[in-house]
Amino acid sequence: MTKRIFTSIFALVSSLLSISAASGDESKTAASALTDNPSAVTFPGLERYTDLHGFYSVLLRDGPDKKSQIDVSGRKCSEIVDEDKSGIWSVCWTDLPKEEPPFLPTSPRILFRNLSRAYFERFAGNVEKDATDKRFGYELRIMEGPITKGQWKGGRLRLNAYLAGRRMFIACVAGKDDWANSSASVAFLNSFEVPGAAASPKDELNLRNGK
Repeated sequence: MTKRIFTSIFALVSSLLSISAASGDESKTAASALTDNPSAVTFPGLERYTDLHGFYSVLLRDGPDKKSQIDVSGRKCSEIVDEDKSGIWSVCWTDLPKEEPPFLPTSPRILFRNLSRAYFERFAGNVEKDATDKRFGYELRIMEGPITKGQWKGGRLRLNAYLAGRRMFIACVAGKDDWANSSASVAFLNSFEVPGAAASPKDELNLRNGK
């Protein structure tokens, strides 16, 4: 029921945004900077979902539709997916090895770069935007480009990758252009939060259950 209501809201918002896009406002909305307070982000029809382990939280329509283990460039990652007929929102995470000399292939920062690129390439072949930043105690990589294969071919991919200590997260929007550039998808990406990241030592952040 919640997702049906959201679909109606999304259709209405998309219609309104198409008018805004004609004057160039939509591209500004889609490219908006991440908020400085992810936990305060709200959007009609979305509710905050907290990972079972408490590793992250993010706005979803009514919780994830799928939970699974996926392989990204040889590493096992836990993934959730919120599906719609126009696209998907997904979050995946994995723990990287302990810190090694930075020039080794197993260095967390090198793996972070390689895995975020590998996840991106599951959908899209052309990276049009690839920027880095630091916020809330973790490293951030922002990637965007056209989808060149699969169900959403011709659409858009937007990906935010985070490195918090040795734990890596990826929040991803993939689908038709109106889905990927919608205010709801912006809210999804902006709402992603790693609790306590700013206050925790990087090598100890969320390393629970012996991880």
